[in-house]
Amino acid sequence: MALELQSNPRRAALMAETEALMEEQMVMDAQGTESVVHIIPVVFHVMWYDQSDNISEAQLQDAIDILNEDMRRMNPDTGLLRAIFKPVAADMEVEFRIAKKDPNGNCTNGITRTQTNLSLAANNNVKSIIGWDNTKYLNIWVVRNIN
Repeated sequence: MALELQSNPRRAALMAETEALMEEQMVMDAQGTESVVHIIPVVFHVMWYDQSDNISEAQLQDAIDILNEDMRRMNPDTGLLRAIFKPVAADMEVEFRIAKKDPNGNCTNGITRTQTNLSLAANNNVKSIIGWDNTKYLNIWVVRNIN
């Protein structure tokens, strides 16, 4: 992360902006202001080398479902939380949903599929192949192996 922040000043600015929004939300929560669940549209970029990498839409939806359970603190094992974390455990009031509209306003299933050998030893290089506006979508690249 430190290397990414050093080489990408925009990432550092976005991180600072996110932290400021989180601080603002904590102040509003402390004041008893009614909270709002924030919906974040997600696009999966499945980068596949051969068909075994080309995972199903159901697998991607399952990943979103698990992520949302954790972020909303609705997972069934919350009662097993260690005592040290109980004072800070909370519903993050964020839900991730697979995008229904693409950047051009067209209907989508929120999944792109690209055949590439970069999936075999991926790093940030796959991001240059495809990515949607990261101010409007959470881009998730799915690869076989991360270098």
